[in-house]
Amino acid sequence: MSGFSSAAARGDSTASGDSTASRDQGLAVVLAALGSVTREFNARGNYPFKSRSLGRSQLDILFVLSEAADATAATAHAAATAHAGVTDDPGVGVGGLAAALGVTSGAITQLVDTLRAAGWVTSEVNPADRRARIIRLTDAAAHELEDFRRDYVSSLAPRFDCLTVGEITELGRLLRKVQSAAAEVSSRTVI
Repeated sequence: MSGFSSAAARGDSTASGDSTASRDQGLAVVLAALGSVTREFNARGNYPFKSRSLGRSQLDILFVLSEAADATAATAHAAATAHAGVTDDPGVGVGGLAAALGVTSGAITQLVDTLRAAGWVTSEVNPADRRARIIRLTDAAAHELEDFRRDYVSSLAPRFDCLTVGEITELGRLLRKVQSAAAEVSSRTVI
């Protein structure tokens, strides 16, 4: 844990009780732990579409689309149990992808064109606004991402064996809160 004091590594608060220093110390511990888990997984060299030579931004688009499809599936399941009939993946618009990744719509269009040509996404006219496009994962891309996600979870699961189900649920809630705040900031600062 180089770069962090042993007190920070243990999560000790400052003797002075300074809440800013204590918060910063705690944040340093969290970031170091997240970095450690991420480095461990990255060292395995396993990531989706490995043989396809996709760039980081293209992978990010595929992950955003996958997360959107997962959210839609959860909504569809809830609607089906409530007999509301929501079932179709609505996809994500170019503007939504741009906001999620903090880049321009033009950059997304170029990346999507490459992904579409490779058969990983579809791009269709938005029926609600014929000037806009809706981007969706192809079945092949969705399966590849699902296989990756399953491997990712199973390979890192032992790192979390020390946590109870409640603690994992709370950790997930807190990380989603951070993710949501980061997405809000990104949407206001699109370059």
